Amino acid sequence: MTKKYDFLKYFMKKIFAIIFLSICFIIPSKADDIQDFQIEGISVGSSLLDFYSKEKILKNKNKDQYKLDKFYLVSINDTSFKEYESMKFHMKKDDGKYIIHSLSGQIMLDINECLIKQKAVLEQLKTFFNNPKIDDLGKRQHPAYPGGYTYDIYITLKSGLFSISCYDLHVDAFLISADTDEFNDFLNKTYK
Repeated sequence: MTKKYDFLKYFMKKIFAIIFLSICFIIPSKADDIQDFQIEGISVGSSLLDFYSKEKILKNKNKDQYKLDKFYLVSINDTSFKEYESMKFHMKKDDGKYIIHSLSGQIMLDINECLIKQKAVLEQLKTFFNNPKIDDLGKRQHPAYPGGYTYDIYITLKSGLFSISCYDLHVDAFLISADTDEFNDFLNKTYK
């Protein structure tokens, strides 16, 4: 009986040691990939077909496109969105899988409320990502709207770029976007 008891005691000590060491060496993980982040349950790199029908996507495709014809924009207003009033998605022109390269959530907010929300979202993103590079561009004149301003904060990751923006225009708005590096390069070439 003592051999069985000693074996059980030895076995329980081993199990306890394994559990204890496992708990001690758990390192809180943070995301490094832009695909780990979701807006309204949708992330960059997923297919828009997982959320909407092809007919709805094509119906909401913007007619005005970019001078470089590589990506196109789809804007969707959906009452099922929890946080945002509208979402914008960018896909490659000839991609039959409708892989999302950029997504944005937008809500109309008074500029003062927007700036508060912008800071709160920035703090959340700082905890979500591992050592993100943050560029706060502050208040800038909006190039397309005389008398209008934007407040932009950019968060750069190895796999893409986030922007958290407030628009102080004739209609104020909050916008958060997640872009792949490929889409961001496309925008830089388009607006040179």
